[in-house]
Amino acid sequence: MLDCVCFLLNYCGLRRYEASATVQRVFIGVGPAYVCVSCSCPYLTPGGDTELWRRAVRCCVIDDAVSVEFFNKVCVRKCAVCEGEDTNGTILGLCLHCYVVCRPPARKRLGTQCRSLLHPSVKTDTAASSVPGPACLSFLWAAEKGTAQAYLPPFERDEVCPSCKTAAESRSRVARRPPTPLSVSVGGVSIPPVVSAVIKQCRLPGMAAAPDAGCVEDLMHAHLRRTRPEKICTVFSNGRART
Repeated sequence: MLDCVCFLLNYCGLRRYEASATVQRVFIGVGPAYVCVSCSCPYLTPGGDTELWRRAVRCCVIDDAVSVEFFNKVCVRKCAVCEGEDTNGTILGLCLHCYVVCRPPARKRLGTQCRSLLHPSVKTDTAASSVPGPACLSFLWAAEKGTAQAYLPPFERDEVCPSCKTAAESRSRVARRPPTPLSVSVGGVSIPPVVSAVIKQCRLPGMAAAPDAGCVEDLMHAHLRRTRPEKICTVFSNGRART
């Protein structure tokens, strides 16, 4: 068994050295080609230099037998990982096919599971990686745990998933938002919320008690009598005036 392994390693090494020497005979120095260290095959790198070389071979500008044979046998394949250079200067790498086959499978990133009260209602299963703010604790944990978490510094609090943190922040903003005040109708007249609040607090100038509906209506009529003009004249485009 050991002899077979050694034979395979030597055979792959010889193939790589042969391919590396072939690349050097075609491209003296560094050229648009490399040798895969896994399959020991030469490949052309995609790009403008490769297209120029292939065009020169097709047009018989380069017509030596080694280059023509290399042109007919070697295909273009992207180099996924560069592995340095061989002793003769040939670029070594890992072709895209071998990289996909030989690379280890991607491991699923594991983390602490989110255990907040909102996690069953969010549509995600991501790990707990976000530190909640103090305003979100009452929505994420039970009363005792939320109080205990509030006294801890941020780096010592239990983390939650980003979806739970976003949901808790949204609920916190809704809870802190004051209710929209409604207008109050006095004597059939709609009074803005600010005026109604002042009336309720008995802070109208010159009034010791909150006025009733009749008093507010009289005040409004008196204001209109003082500010409304006696006559309103309108002049139309044809020159006629109407009062």
